[in-house]
Amino acid sequence: MPLLAAPVVLPGRWGVRPQPSLTADGLLLRPWTPADVPTVRAAYDDPAIRWWHARSMSDDDEALAWVDAKNAAWRDERAVEWAVVVAPTRAANSDRPGAPAHLPEPAPAPALAPSSAAVPAPPRVLAPAGAPVLALAGVGAHVRPSSVPGDASGGTPVAPTSGPVPHAAPSSGPVPRAVPPRHLAGPPLRRLDAPPAGTVVGRVALTNLDLYEGVGALTYWVVPAARGHRVAVRAGAEALRWAFEELGLHRVEVEHSTRNDASCRVADLLGCRAEGVRRGHALHADGHHDMHLHARLRTDHPDRPTRPAPQAGPPQTEHP
Repeated sequence: MPLLAAPVVLPGRWGVRPQPSLTADGLLLRPWTPADVPTVRAAYDDPAIRWWHARSMSDDDEALAWVDAKNAAWRDERAVEWAVVVAPTRAANSDRPGAPAHLPEPAPAPALAPSSAAVPAPPRVLAPAGAPVLALAGVGAHVRPSSVPGDASGGTPVAPTSGPVPHAAPSSGPVPRAVPPRHLAGPPLRRLDAPPAGTVVGRVALTNLDLYEGVGALTYWVVPAARGHRVAVRAGAEALRWAFEELGLHRVEVEHSTRNDASCRVADLLGCRAEGVRRGHALHADGHHDMHLHARLRTDHPDRPTRPAPQAGPPQTEHP
């Protein structure tokens, strides 16, 4: 039966191209490779990532299958998965060749128009019984795994290898910024030993893609050593820019447990507006969690979106 509307993103146009690498304020977003297997396995040894993403990883074979599935999802046009790594930079106080790269801090925020509304402090959250009690900044949003097998093969149709992905009905007018400048302001970020350039510090992805509707979901996690440097916010901002400006999506959602306030703050800083709560929507190790739903439209201006009401609980001292 014919559909009345044209697809927002035309299928079969981008999965045949090489997956792009992106730069994001001192970070590099690149496709996953087999060399990342030890990092992936170590990430899922972290109690916070394992808890909020509701999965574990027992050996290198599972980690390699995970990497292969992420690359297959690009070819199948189901998802776009990036490893977030430290971009190559020279340490400011060293001219030695091969000097380790600093994990760059966010650039100073541009001057903003005066506002009488203060940015609310991060709410407190009560962890479930048995949940790991540790800093969870930037750990990430929960996205249900796809039921489609993570393997793809077949021919390689000829397609352009550069330029934005064609989409059927681009919105008129300029595309708003993918993240407001206010995400660069806030309490001082904690320091950590500088990892070498190329070190994987997190994951960011656009998953559950529906090209006809032009909808996807943003998910992310950050390794423990890199938390507190807004890695999820900076990488997520670039992923959103690519999703709207180059892929041509209409809407990107973020969904996370109502008990995961750090992920809620990342979504808020990315301009993804809180839309409500899905009751008992996602199964975790301790049962079904209520899930906060945030979303951003291509035409949205990220101007201090509202957030769900804070919940009582112990304070969190980390920042995304």
